[in-house]
Amino acid sequence: MAFESGTATDFWDVFDKFKTFITTHADLVSASEEWTVNEDNESAGVSRELFLEGPGLGGTDEIFVQMKSVVDTGDDEYNIQFNGVDGYNSLVDYDSQMNLSPPVGALAWDTSTPYWFFANGRRFIIVLKVGTVYECVYCGLILPYGTTSEFPYPMLIAGTTDSLARRYSDVGHMHGSFFNPRDAGSWLRTHDGTYIEGRNIGTNNAQVQGAFMVWPWMGDIGESIRENFDGSYPLIRATLMGAPSLDEELDPNTWGVMDGVFYTSGFSNASENTITDGGDTYHVFQSAHRVGYGDFCALLEA
Repeated sequence: MAFESGTATDFWDVFDKFKTFITTHADLVSASEEWTVNEDNESAGVSRELFLEGPGLGGTDEIFVQMKSVVDTGDDEYNIQFNGVDGYNSLVDYDSQMNLSPPVGALAWDTSTPYWFFANGRRFIIVLKVGTVYECVYCGLILPYGTTSEFPYPMLIAGTTDSLARRYSDVGHMHGSFFNPRDAGSWLRTHDGTYIEGRNIGTNNAQVQGAFMVWPWMGDIGESIRENFDGSYPLIRATLMGAPSLDEELDPNTWGVMDGVFYTSGFSNASENTITDGGDTYHVFQSAHRVGYGDFCALLEA
C-alpha cells in the first residue's frame, strides 16, 4: 500500500500529482501494484481525462476507473468526476466505455489544494482539502464477503456527490462523503454487473436508504460512539450492508468492507489528526463540511 500527502498548486495540478503517484510511487512499484494510464486526454487549462487500470494485488486483475474534469468557470466550479467501467476500448470516448457506472464527484477549486492519496493495486482513495471542506473519494474494489467466483468484480465508485454542477461551498444535504453517502453519491457493482446505489441520507436530510448503507455511520449510529475506555479511539470497519426496502423488508446482503477505511469517533477529534494502533497509522478526515461525532473516518496509511 502507498501513501502520499502534499499540496497541488491548482486544480489541474491535482491530476498531475495523482497520475504521478498512482503510476510511479515506490511502494506501488516495489509490490508490482502501480496503475497504468491507458489514455490521458488533456487540453491544458481546459479539460482532462484519465483512463486508469489497476493490476490488483497479484498483478493478474484488471480494475478500470476513469476520472475527468468538469469545469464551469462562470459558477466557479472546478470538479472531478469518477466512473467505474468493465474495460478499456481505445476506439470509443469516455462516456462510451463498457458498463459505465453512474458518476460521482469531488468538488474542488482552482487554487492551492492540500491532498492525501492512498492506494494499492485494488483501489485508491483521494482526499482534497478545499478551504475547510474535505472531499473524500473511494474508487476500486472492496473486500467482498464472497469468493472471487461469487463476486468477481466488487467495484465501488463513491464520492461526495452525484452532481458535478455544484460548488465546494455547498452545505446542503446532498454534499457528503464516500463513507457516509448521500443521494446517489455511491455505487456498488454487484455480482450480476449492475450498479446499486448506496445512501445513508436521502432528500431533505431524511433517513432514506439506498440499496445499501454504510455502517456504522448509517442511522446516526456513529453519533453515540465516543472514545474507548483507555482514551484511544475506536476503529470500526466501514461495512456495506443491505438496507430495508420500501416495504421494510430487510435486504439480507452484507456486501463486504471498504479496504483500509474505518469509522472513528469525532468526539474531541479533528480532521488531519492521526491515530496509531498496533504500529499502524490512520489519518482522520471529516465528511465534507460536517464535524459531528458521527462524521469522521480513519484511513489506513500503509
